[in-house]
Amino acid sequence: GVFVRSLAAQRVGSALEVLLLSFALAYRIKLLKQENERMQYEGTANLEHNVTLRTEELNAALVELSKANQRLEDISRIDGLTGVMNRRHFDETYAKQWNNAIRGKNCIAVLLLDLDHFKTINDTYGHLCGDEVLRRVAQTIATCLTRATDTVARYGGEEFIVLLPHTSQAGAMQVAETIRKRIESLRLLCQSNEVAAQKLRVQLSIGIHAVVPNLGDDSTLLISNADQALYEAKKNGRNRSVVYTH
Repeated sequence: GVFVRSLAAQRVGSALEVLLLSFALAYRIKLLKQENERMQYEGTANLEHNVTLRTEELNAALVELSKANQRLEDISRIDGLTGVMNRRHFDETYAKQWNNAIRGKNCIAVLLLDLDHFKTINDTYGHLCGDEVLRRVAQTIATCLTRATDTVARYGGEEFIVLLPHTSQAGAMQVAETIRKRIESLRLLCQSNEVAAQKLRVQLSIGIHAVVPNLGDDSTLLISNADQALYEAKKNGRNRSVVYTH
């Protein structure tokens, strides 16, 4: 009987040990799960924080890239010597303004400007002086244009072109004469190894044409007619503004 009671006590003790061990294991597992969840939460929070930082850095880099691309685009549209619009940019602007004039049934005008005796300036004073003349002329033309839609571009060599949307023939002539007189009043200091420094006088010949375009009209005619008027200005004595006539 004593042996049976002892065996039963051992079994109960063993059962309690197993139960306590089970509780201990269960508690340990619970702690491990909590620790694991905490680590996952912290890891997720850190990950989200890192992702946020990287996203901000990426967005900042994209903004800088966009600015750099815009600067490159601006550079590609500007004449490197004179700082005014180049011919490619002018052609794009001209096409848009031509279409706007058709839709609005508005008059659009073009001035073609060519420096008189520019070859003599280059031959006498050198190309550095010639370049400075071109820069000053371009800047002076730009100061005569008062509206945001008015455009000046270097069209080639010593030739410039001015686009005047919403401008009649009379208005275009007024702008042309303002430009011509202001250029004529310039006195540029030029010198070369062979010629002493002196105040150089610069003059322009200008051809003018204005039209209210219709759908289907050839946009190149406006410029070619202004070019014909420029030819007449050169032919008739230079340093003058001439309006195209049929």
